[in-house]
Order: sequence, then structure tokens, then C-alpha cells
Amino acid sequence: LWYLSIASFEQYDSIARNNQIRTLPVPAPRGLIRDRMGRVLVENTYGFDLIMFRGKEFETKRTLRFLEKSFLVSPGAIKARLLETNHYNDYQPVVVKQSLTLAQTSFLMARHADYPLLDILERPRRFYPHRTIASHVLGYVGEVSRDELKRDVFQNHRPGDVIGKSGTERKYNRKLSGQNGLRRIRVNSKGRPFKELTPIDVVPGQELRLTIDLELQRAAEKALTGHTGAIVAMDPKSGEILASASNPTFDPNDFATKISKMQWENLLSHSGKPLQNRTIHNTYAPGSTFKIIIALASLESGLTKSVNNLFCAGSANFYGREYFCSFKEGHGRINLTSALKYSCNVYFYFLGRDLGIDRIQDFSQKFGLGQKTGVDLPGEMSGFIPSRDWKRKEINAPWYPGETISLSIGQG
Repeated sequence: LWYLSIASFEQYDSIARNNQIRTLPVPAPRGLIRDRMGRVLVENTYGFDLIMFRGKEFETKRTLRFLEKSFLVSPGAIKARLLETNHYNDYQPVVVKQSLTLAQTSFLMARHADYPLLDILERPRRFYPHRTIASHVLGYVGEVSRDELKRDVFQNHRPGDVIGKSGTERKYNRKLSGQNGLRRIRVNSKGRPFKELTPIDVVPGQELRLTIDLELQRAAEKALTGHTGAIVAMDPKSGEILASASNPTFDPNDFATKISKMQWENLLSHSGKPLQNRTIHNTYAPGSTFKIIIALASLESGLTKSVNNLFCAGSANFYGREYFCSFKEGHGRINLTSALKYSCNVYFYFLGRDLGIDRIQDFSQKFGLGQKTGVDLPGEMSGFIPSRDWKRKEINAPWYPGETISLSIGQG
């Protein structure tokens, strides 16, 4: 008696208090995401989840038998889920089935007194009303993983929370998340509730407004139908991104509830890599758009006079190799203005030769090429500008003049 009531009082008092108060999370709704005109791009709907508390072994087995008999959830699925969430504390409920139907919810609520380890959790769910439109910009959400919980950026989250996994949802996760609330219920020795204590109210997530224009975004994605590629539309005065489309795409609604293994594997194995945002996750040769950089570098260096009245015959020979024009018949007599107008390769071969790799590299870097833009989306890759030093360090080879010829039209 002395050992239980005095020596071990604090230990057993804590256990008793935890046993008599059941804590139910009240998930905070994430903030809405709107386009530049205020049109809703992402909102929330509400659904019901079946949650289960960890109890004594005989209670757990009895509950599993009930769920199996009711065809609600297979015991194997629940056991796998309990194993998956073994890092939860003993008093935190585990979601064992998402998106219950109204019939299932009513059935379980009517039997709640008989199976106190089970409860119904009303949870806000992400809803993307325009489905695949702007999916790479918006991103998707999912349950926070054990590894993510170790990172400082997710230090305010608990196991079971829904977080942004990609896109804007990930970049602005802290702003969009809000703060979860709690329902505290006093239960008796059999785990049945008999009194609700003072709750902790939720704080909804903050609203986010993007620079994206929904209608322009829709038009960009329509233009990409049937093609693999990307389109970005920007306001040249402010730098605001008005549309950012990547195709193939995906429906982020598939992630709003736990995505199935089959759906996830289909996305990963798809030859078009639909989860890849081609506007920022890949790097590409700039092609003829790079000729603008070459033209400006030549004007700045005073080199355009030497090729002011060049004749394009459809090809030109440099260092013993033939380099061809975009127009095989040739453009004839051409200057800088007409070379830009018709995208004449031959003209820019000569400009590139006269500039040399060092000046081309310098001007490219001044224009921000080879660097990240700093767009507020996760996973941006930086471009790459080759140079003499890079080739010497990486390949242990000198820079050859012929490589500059290809580089002058945005290749190589």
C-alpha cells in the first residue's frame, strides 16, 4: 500500500489521468488559394474518418473482429496501419479508414458506446475544383512522414497531420496550415465518454493569392493538349508569373485522401513523368532564343560592324567542318536586324566566333543564365553555362573553337 500510494504515486497518478482523458484532434482547415482575380483555385470540403485508439489487447481484438464482421476495414489493413503509426504516442488516435459514407458514419455512431476504441473524426479535405489545371503550381498534400517530422520546417506538426508535399502547398505550408484544435473528453474505466472538457479552438490557415490568371492558365494547358512540354507567361514589367503549365499533368484530388499504391505506382511509371514540373525541374538547351544574348553581346562589344552585310548561302565552314543554317537555301545578304527576324544560324555563327567563349559566358551570366530564378516553388534547378574552366576541371580537356560555333545558336 505504501509503495503504490506514496513511492509510486506520481507514476500511477499520471497513468490514471491519461486513462481518464481522451484527446481528439480537431484538424484546422488549410487556407484557400486564389488566383490574381480572387477566383478560388484550392478550397476545402469536409469528410468523416474512422479513428481508433490503442487499447488493451482484448479490447483491440474485439474491435478488430467487429470491423471485420461489418466489412468496414480488413484486420490486415488496420494492423498494417497500426504498425505504420507505431511512432504515435499511446493516446493519439490512428486514422484507419478515410472518407466514410453517410451510411458508414451512421452505422458506427450508433455503436460507439459498444466499441469505445473507435470514434469519428470530422476532417477538412483539400479540394481542387479545376482538377488538373495548375496542378504543378498548386501541388498536392499528404500525411506528414516520420522523416519530415524530424525537419525544423515541420516542427509545429504532429503525426497524422496533413502537409503540403509539392508546389505552392509545400512552399507556403506554414502559412496555409493554421493550428489544430483539441477536444478533451473524460471517459470512464471502460473508455466510454461521459463529460466533454474545455476544448482548444482551431486557427484556420491563412488565405493565399497567387499571380496566376486562371483563364490564361487554362488556355496554356489547352494549348499543350497532346504534347509534352511547358508554357510560362510572365508580365515583362513586374516579372509576375501569369501562367505556368507543364504537361503531362495530374489531378491533385487523388492525393487529398490517401492515394492508393496502384495510383502512385502508375504516376511514377508513366513515361511522361506527370509529377515532374517541366518549367523548373528540368534544364534545356535554349535554342534560338539564345541568339538575343549573342546579338546584345556583339552590339556591346562593337563586333556587329564586321558582319553587317553578311551573305548566308545556307551553310558556312568553320575549322574544317560545315555548319548549316536553319534555312537550307540560305537567306542571302543579311544584317543583324534581318538575322534576328529570320533566325539565321550562319549570321550568329560568325558573331559567336568573333565573341569567343569567354565573352559569351560573361554576358550569359549577366543575364542570369546558369542561375536559379528564385521562383517561389520548391525543386527549381539552375541552368548551366559551359566555360573553359568548367571543361578543364570536369573533363580535363581544353575548350575547342568549334564548340563556340554551336553555342552561339543555343546548342551544345
